[in-house]
Amino acid sequence: MKNILLFYCLFMSFFQLAAQEPLKPIVIINNHKFYYEDQRVQPNKDLEAILKKARNAEVDNLFRRGKDVTSLGKVIEIVGLGLLTVNLFQTLKRGSEKRYSLSIAGASTMLVGVIVEGAGFRKKREAVKKYNVLIGPR
Repeated sequence: MKNILLFYCLFMSFFQLAAQEPLKPIVIINNHKFYYEDQRVQPNKDLEAILKKARNAEVDNLFRRGKDVTSLGKVIEIVGLGLLTVNLFQTLKRGSEKRYSLSIAGASTMLVGVIVEGAGFRKKREAVKKYNVLIGPR
């Protein structure tokens, strides 16, 4: 009987040691700052590592889509910056002859990039909110 009781105690203590630490919520401040365990988390790899702990396909998909859309927005911004740079060099080369079409196109493209990047960030924020719902109130 003592052996069974000893085995049961050891068996249960092993499972307590091997158990995963409980997931903690991610706090969102001002809709763009993420905090985990009172430390600010960057919305890239750090946040991704925390969200992967939940092992939820929906959270992972939301975050991945947000990351992809954010990257697309940055690429669009770089294209807009390139258009502005080309216009600057053309203006410097031609002297007084100024054409604003490339400037307008570049600024518009950069604005679209900022909007797309914001949409990606909203997806990331949505993934964090879903993660917080999954782990429950703390």
